[in-house]
Amino acid sequence: MPVIPFIIYTSGYLSIFLLAVSLLIGPLNLILRRKNPISTYIRRDIGIFGGVLGIIHSVVGLFMRFTGKPWLYFVKEVGDDFIIRYGNFGLANYIGLFGALILILLLIISNDYFLGKLKAVKWENLQRFTYLMFLLVIAHSIFID
Repeated sequence: MPVIPFIIYTSGYLSIFLLAVSLLIGPLNLILRRKNPISTYIRRDIGIFGGVLGIIHSVVGLFMRFTGKPWLYFVKEVGDDFIIRYGNFGLANYIGLFGALILILLLIISNDYFLGKLKAVKWENLQRFTYLMFLLVIAHSIFID
């Protein structure tokens, strides 16, 4: 298998797995009747590693089909014009882009500095975007060709 597809698929699947694990830690604590703190280092580290792999997947993915023209994942060239790319492939790419933007936000705030700066309630509310991002990741994987 060529290097770029290997990196794309490996980083994508590992990212989904690690993000799922990080999301399951909270409910698992509730099932086991353990204290469920706002943040734990292990959960945060797993989420950060999964998020970094997701960003690697997104960036390297822009070099798989349209080398040197990453905008073609989102628009089609029609003569001298561009039109929005529709269909499953276009939808998958727009969903992936939105998910990647959420992932970048989550990675930026996933540290003690922002936990202290935003205070626990606001930080936790922003971290809940993880659930939306995870749903977008699943939708992206369904629609991609």
